[in-house]
Amino acid sequence: MTAAATVHASVLGADEQLSTTLGEVLRCPERRPRSNERITGLMSLGTPFGAREQEYADDSVLEAGQFTEDGAAAQQYFWMVARLDTVVGAVSVTGGVGHTQEELQQLGGKAMAQMLTRVEQRLKGK
Repeated sequence: MTAAATVHASVLGADEQLSTTLGEVLRCPERRPRSNERITGLMSLGTPFGAREQEYADDSVLEAGQFTEDGAAAQQYFWMVARLDTVVGAVSVTGGVGHTQEELQQLGGKAMAQMLTRVEQRLKGK
């Protein structure tokens, strides 16, 4: 699992990051993060606040596919990105032998929820 947060100067800048994330998958459903890694079969779903019961962020994107490294068996891959105000948080989770898709989604979801809770607490303290 990896996690990152980016603070933008404006909401517009943060929105642009999310729209770029969503657009990349539509243009290119395969990626090579490193020379020995491949992510294939990528699908992406953008969900603004209030749509499909999404009430935890101003906007969010979920990306899913298959991850392979050095020709090993493919594993589930999830990348969750969410925006609160000017902050964009991202969590990626790659599966392993013995881990179900549901476990990975729960792990990523829990990490994203913790990140967004901390961001919200910081933003309220402005």
